[in-house]
Amino acid sequence: MENNGSIGETKGVFTRGLFEGIWEFKYLKEANQIREKRYYTTGILRAVVKSSNMGEVDSLYFEQSPETQEVLESNVKSHFLNRPFSITYNDGYPMSSAYIQSQNDGNIALKEVHDQLLKFDKIWLKKQKLVYGTNRGKYPLNENEEIYITQWFRIEQDFQFLVEEIKEHEIRDFGESSDSIAKFTIAWIENQEKLFDLLGTLSQVFLSKEIEYYYRDNLILKQAFHLLETDSIHIDNKVKAIHYETSEEDKKNVFTYLLSNYQERIKVGKLLDAELSKNETSSSLEDELERLPKRIAAERAKLDSIYNPDKRDKNVDLLLTHINDNFLEGTIETNYEQFKTTKDLDEKKQLRDSILIDLNGINQIYSLATSISERYTYVDSLYTEYVFDAFTFSDNVPSRIKKKLFDQVQKVQTDLINRAIETDTPQECLKVIQEISNIQVILIYLRDKQTKPLEKSLNRANTLDEKLNLMHEVL
Repeated sequence: MENNGSIGETKGVFTRGLFEGIWEFKYLKEANQIREKRYYTTGILRAVVKSSNMGEVDSLYFEQSPETQEVLESNVKSHFLNRPFSITYNDGYPMSSAYIQSQNDGNIALKEVHDQLLKFDKIWLKKQKLVYGTNRGKYPLNENEEIYITQWFRIEQDFQFLVEEIKEHEIRDFGESSDSIAKFTIAWIENQEKLFDLLGTLSQVFLSKEIEYYYRDNLILKQAFHLLETDSIHIDNKVKAIHYETSEEDKKNVFTYLLSNYQERIKVGKLLDAELSKNETSSSLEDELERLPKRIAAERAKLDSIYNPDKRDKNVDLLLTHINDNFLEGTIETNYEQFKTTKDLDEKKQLRDSILIDLNGINQIYSLATSISERYTYVDSLYTEYVFDAFTFSDNVPSRIKKKLFDQVQKVQTDLINRAIETDTPQECLKVIQEISNIQVILIYLRDKQTKPLEKSLNRANTLDEKLNLMHEVL
């Protein structure tokens, strides 16, 4: 295949859809002419060599799993799919690694050519398959790893809830306390929230079949060590480190390491929360009165930025309308007016705390509502396959996988949305929204499991709570 496109020149061979031999690319990057060569064997990327008109040459030889190395040395194809899996080759590399980053520029050209090919055969596009691409090995989960995944889901939720509880304590000081424990705790929480962003799709990957296409005992495990072994806490131009101890046995597997590390983080969080409660400080009420409207305005602006109006979901919209009308424009506004007028100091403090805790809860609701809306698209595609329709003679008609289970769970989610809309406080609403998120993750987990007994039980259940209990028993 040869192509001169808007990105540059691309030339290479693919056999049965798999990249083979030497692929060559020419493209511009930051005003430099780059020549790139990739060396493939049956879709396995072995090396990337790049040179520029400045005379610079970079070579990268790819680390392979022991199973893949055996394939390369003996031509045994035991664990490979032997069909195009993705444009990017990944044998268990973190997304930030040089192995993934080195492919990005050339992949832009490959995707451009692929889009052109799809114009001639749209069935490929509708089936979400590739005309060409790289090979991928399969690394099945063992029985223990299946258990670890369900444990990870629970401990991740527990840790996130703990962080939010601690925030309810520190938020009363508006992040401006001079108390050393409060400042340290605030900085620690910020570190955890950055981790949540970095590991944001981890549960989704773990609970779907996707994790079985990553070799997990080398670079992914090392990346987990790099991200989680130590927290660097920056306070007053100084850096303090928290090291999370785990056993050598737990470090042998990415799942056991994550579980052990999060257990240690929970211990640290509880200790900080206890110290924060002992050292809770309060600002002068004059300062509180001056800062509170600014705080409310800042939180409103933050909420507006969280939810993307271009990706609106009907049910989520109903929920956010409820939040805005009943809490932002209702309870919080009423409490703030009362805060300004009351002379009782204890009442002022209670109202201030209530407003800030409600704002924090609403912030979490908006974030969760957005992730629920985005995850729905993923779950929908996960439970969709394309089949042949004898009436239209088309082989790309969408069909629902496990339709009964999918419809039952969708009904549960709709009922939970309605329950959330009827709540009286942000905290009550947040608990219901967290339940919706949990149900989505459970549905991802059930994609490749035997679900007939669960479907029958859900059909017999009379109440929403009974159905929720049944679904939670799965994990």
